[in-house]
Amino acid sequence: EESTHKLANSEREYAWREMAKQIAHEIKNPLTPMKLNVQQLYKSWKDKAPGFDKLLERFTKNQIEYIENLSSIASAFSSFAKMPGAKPVEVDLLEQLTTTLELFKNTDKLTFRVNWPHETRIMVFVDKEHLNGVLSNLIKNGIQSVPSGREGVIKINLVVKGDKVIVSVS
Repeated sequence: EESTHKLANSEREYAWREMAKQIAHEIKNPLTPMKLNVQQLYKSWKDKAPGFDKLLERFTKNQIEYIENLSSIASAFSSFAKMPGAKPVEVDLLEQLTTTLELFKNTDKLTFRVNWPHETRIMVFVDKEHLNGVLSNLIKNGIQSVPSGREGVIKINLVVKGDKVIVSVS
């Protein structure tokens, strides 16, 4: 009976550790590129870069979206709830990919190669926060896999097949 109790406690501890690791991963992913973007915005402001108003508008929209996602994750964790449930809505996939790429655009020694259809919009029915999290995680994992001192290339390919869209990140 004591062994069963110890095993159950050990399994619970392991589950909490794993969940804490996942939450930390979800929260950490966008922080570095967000910091780089803030530094770049500050530099653009300081240098009185032309078109700063447009840059500020795009930056603000991007940062608010990712902050809301982080806030949602933190709220779910603090109330010991599951990760936020899916709330699917119609989302322009190309716009979301562009927003995510903006977040990482100032990463040193990194090039993005994107290949997607010429459509101006590709609408998908998806939870927007989950989509942003998945895209950010894939890109962040790609960045982290680049050996120190090497130039990184992240390829994003989008293919529309009937009523489906295949997104690949390598």
